[in-house]
Amino acid sequence: MSLNIGSNEHTKPSFELVLQVRNKQGEITGKTKSFSTDNSSDLERFFVRNSSVVKKNKKNIKVAQTKDEINQALKEVTKHTEKIRKQKGLED
Repeated sequence: MSLNIGSNEHTKPSFELVLQVRNKQGEITGKTKSFSTDNSSDLERFFVRNSSVVKKNKKNIKVAQTKDEINQALKEVTKHTEKIRKQKGLED
């Protein structure tokens, strides 16, 4: 802020925002978006409008990787299938 002696005028500081544009993989594309204003609420509106929304992570599902884990999972599936077949009356 600068003051002129003998004057009631004050110069307002301006706000400037420069953003680097990224693609979907998060890599920088080399392009930029910039915005400058004297009003902080305008700057906030620009930032909210141009910022991305963070997506929620999907539920982590454990995947069987060893033969023992695969065999255990197959036994569980077979057992569950038999249980459903008994409930529905579809036994062979």
